[in-house]
Amino acid sequence: MFADCRGFLTFNTESDLLRRFLLLTLDQEKSATVRDAVAQTADKLKSKPRYERRLEQLTRLQSVMVPFAEAATVFEAADIAQKDTQKQAAGLAAALLLRHDQRRQSAQEKLSEKDGRKRRKCRPNR
Repeated sequence: MFADCRGFLTFNTESDLLRRFLLLTLDQEKSATVRDAVAQTADKLKSKPRYERRLEQLTRLQSVMVPFAEAATVFEAADIAQKDTQKQAAGLAAALLLRHDQRRQSAQEKLSEKDGRKRRKCRPNR
C-alpha cells in the first residue's frame, strides 16, 4: 500500500499532478471539464503580461492624447462661436441692405415729389 502511495506522489508537471488528483477524486467526464477550465485559466494567465504591457502603452497614449482632446474641445467651442457670429453678421448685413434700399426708395420718392412740384410751378397757367 505504501508503494502505491509513492507511485501517486511521483509526477513531473502540474498537469500530471492535476490529472492524477482528478482521476482519484472525480469521474472522467467531470475531471475533463475541470481540466479544460484549468487549462483555459492557465492560458489566460500566460497572456496576462502581454495584456498588462498593452494596458501600460494605452495608458501612456491616453495621457499624450489628453491635450489634443482638450484642444479639440476648445476648437469646437470656438467654431460654434464663429458660426454664431457669422449668422449675426449676415443678419445685420441683410438689415443694413434693407434699410439702405428703404432709404434710397424714400429719397427717390421725395425727389419725385420735388420734381412734380417744380414742374407744376414752372408750368404756365393756362
